[in-house]
Amino acid sequence: MAITDKKIGSWTNPVVNEADQPQRTAAEMKAIFDANSNQIKAAFNAVIDELVGTGGAGNVGNGAFGEIPAGTVAAQLAALLNMLGSYPSSSDIKGIRLSADNKIEVTLDGTTWKPTAQTGDPVTDLGALPVAADIQDADGFLMYDASEMKNKRTLWSKIKEAIGAVFAAGTVGDKYTISLEPGTADNTASIIRIKENATGNTRVLIAANTADGNNEVSQIVLRDGTNVGKVNIQCNTAGAKGIRITDGNNVERIKLHHTTTGDKCIFEIKDASGNDITRQVIGAAPALSAPAGGTASLTLADNTEYRFTSAVTSLTLTFPSGNFDCWLKFTTGSSITVTFPSGTKYAGGAPTFEASKTYEMSIKDGVVICAEVTTE
Repeated sequence: MAITDKKIGSWTNPVVNEADQPQRTAAEMKAIFDANSNQIKAAFNAVIDELVGTGGAGNVGNGAFGEIPAGTVAAQLAALLNMLGSYPSSSDIKGIRLSADNKIEVTLDGTTWKPTAQTGDPVTDLGALPVAADIQDADGFLMYDASEMKNKRTLWSKIKEAIGAVFAAGTVGDKYTISLEPGTADNTASIIRIKENATGNTRVLIAANTADGNNEVSQIVLRDGTNVGKVNIQCNTAGAKGIRITDGNNVERIKLHHTTTGDKCIFEIKDASGNDITRQVIGAAPALSAPAGGTASLTLADNTEYRFTSAVTSLTLTFPSGNFDCWLKFTTGSSITVTFPSGTKYAGGAPTFEASKTYEMSIKDGVVICAEVTTE
């Protein structure tokens, strides 16, 4: 029962109803006063019992505080308990506090406090950091530039590390020779060269920086045993730059290069005879068709663009079998009728056509998307 049910709504023998000058005997007046006192006593005692009972907090209201909204004390306690339950906790840590010298301390038993390894202040916790410095490898090549805070691992360091284990004495060192050739007669080249001893001058790997005429050429060349270039990565200061891959007949099969003429970047794929097959490999350009307007019956072909040369008044379309993708553009005449094959599907609903307007239509695997061209 709620505490509000304990209100005194009416008096059994209300004193206020008595006359200003008592008209009763002393005994009668005493009985009236006793009745009023006993009624107040019973109601007050009932309120006390409600407050001290287990449901007392549910009968006492309280205003909002912090993130807890206004409500009964019981409701606010429940909200506070829920809030505390959402916080991270540890069964091992019994308490956390800030010490007199502003360091975080924890207690595991509730009695003994110990400082943590961190104060919460990164400067205090980390202390002075070591000053960055350049790092060089055993050959004196710069590997880390402290001023730029970047790795500077040199090509020579990488090559030396890679080939050091492969061509170590006692493994295949008797078969291959590694040479460093600064300023050779080979166009004044600085070269790292690996070759087979058994075949003399056959060069298996070359990393070179050469003076080719007026141009500086930096390149890496990998060759097979017949001295035919297989992979060439080249950068000319005043010429072409790129990657070339050749087959055993010295035919360039794949080439990605930048030309000095027209400042273009070109990617080419060629067959064994040197014919350009790039389009066939990565996807051919669509065929172009220019059908006449008027009354037209058109059987579509895959990967084809249709641009009508004059206004269309009647257009009947037939789809090819299998998967296909094509595109149409046409202008309608004074009247227009467009007929699609049975079973055609439409993205955004079946199109409607009006006279003397231009439309573009994309059809893929029997699904039509059509829109009016309002601007060219």
